[in-house]
Amino acid sequence: MQDKKNTLPKNSNIKIRESNEPSPMFPYQDEAIENLEKLDKAYDTYRTLVVVPTGGGKTRIAVQYLYRDVLNRQGTKVLWICERLSLLTQAHQSFVNLALRKNLEYGGKSFNASEITAHVFSSQDTSFREEYKAEDVQMVFVTKQTLCKMFGFDSDEKHGIDESFQDWLENTDELTVIIDEAHHAVADDYRNIIHALLYMKQAKVHIIGLTATPKNTNGSHIEEVFLHGIDAKTNEPTDKTCYASRVSINQLIAEGYLAKPYLAKKKDLGTEELSDEKLCNSIVDTYKKGVHALALETPSSQDEDTKSKKELSPNSSFGQTVIFVKSREVARLLWSKFLKNKIDCGISISTDIDNDLKNYNVVVKHFCNTYG
Repeated sequence: MQDKKNTLPKNSNIKIRESNEPSPMFPYQDEAIENLEKLDKAYDTYRTLVVVPTGGGKTRIAVQYLYRDVLNRQGTKVLWICERLSLLTQAHQSFVNLALRKNLEYGGKSFNASEITAHVFSSQDTSFREEYKAEDVQMVFVTKQTLCKMFGFDSDEKHGIDESFQDWLENTDELTVIIDEAHHAVADDYRNIIHALLYMKQAKVHIIGLTATPKNTNGSHIEEVFLHGIDAKTNEPTDKTCYASRVSINQLIAEGYLAKPYLAKKKDLGTEELSDEKLCNSIVDTYKKGVHALALETPSSQDEDTKSKKELSPNSSFGQTVIFVKSREVARLLWSKFLKNKIDCGISISTDIDNDLKNYNVVVKHFCNTYG
């Protein structure tokens, strides 16, 4: 029986499409790319952050930057680090979606290859060399956990870096490292990884962190990890800030890129802690009653730009709805209760099992096509 924990696609080269379909960027996304280009010119080695709120397209910024400025040049490699296995295929798919020749030839550059050599790497017991069959790919997607294993950080017995992985890292003139969910980079594992990468033999190492929550670091200072950025006043590279680009959710709401959120609570929820059973019953009951079952609130901690009242029709239904709950068990319980009430409902649970990743994509696609 095939091990479901290690069924990610291997040798996942990205085919370049000849297409005139638009792939527009918002101004703040283009500005972020331009700032990264400034850092490329100013420093051989740097560590910086791109901060964009959830929904603002930080992954798109990174993908377009890599297509425009890195992957279309000889002597470059990309290491994309994800916090969880379930995010690897999503990151790879982002590159597939934007794999247009015009993106690689942006600014008059020439790019003649038919594909980008890429590999989604996950290892349980095999070495890096066995996994990618000696192909010197240009881009590797890997989790932090697997990377720790390849560097030898995963146990008390120090066994050193995987030699084949070290060869891959050092056999390039320039290494660009993308750290997704970079607020986690304050942890010891990431600090060890970054330290090791900086001591590889490349002439240039560019480390770019992506995050929506740079302050979500459990008391640690992200400025200790990321050291370079763009001065907000002079618009020039500096080591006095760690942000290449930083936009707030209020800015994107004010400029119309994100919808204005409205906070609400259940009127009759009470203060006692609900059991999972009662919580799910309350959610289903609220959904059936409609929006009038909620009371809008604007707490003092909420930013002024999002403080506003919204008139609710007593007959308003929730319509297209996504519900987040605290665990997989509660998700399954809530799903079953919606179905018992004959309410059309799908369920998507993120795990590290490939079949569940495929099911996630099916559920989301159905949701978007049916209700979007």
